[in-house]
Amino acid sequence: MLLARQDLLDLGPTPPPGQVIAPALERMYVMLVAVSERMLGGHDGGQELQLALDGCAAGADGPDGRVLRATGGLLEQIERRTDRDPLRQQRTPGFDLAVVAATVARTPDAPLPPLAR
Repeated sequence: MLLARQDLLDLGPTPPPGQVIAPALERMYVMLVAVSERMLGGHDGGQELQLALDGCAAGADGPDGRVLRATGGLLEQIERRTDRDPLRQQRTPGFDLAVVAATVARTPDAPLPPLAR
């Protein structure tokens, strides 16, 4: 629209800012994005996955414990995964769990996955 020099659309008022995410959960999310990136390329979760697991265990009794326990429960399942995605063989098995764990860490108010409780 701007490049075409057209009038901007009136989309209403700016949405209110979202709730601030706890620093521990933001750090966990960033760590799990790094894990997911490694696994997307066919590598294991590496040091980042171990750091994420350690962070989940260390914070399990803290104010973000419910979310970190759920995240850790998902991450613990990664090493038991051996099945490759038939449509994307290059991904490391468990990639999907790393992505879901990152999503859980980033959206702490959403309902938790049943397998991660």
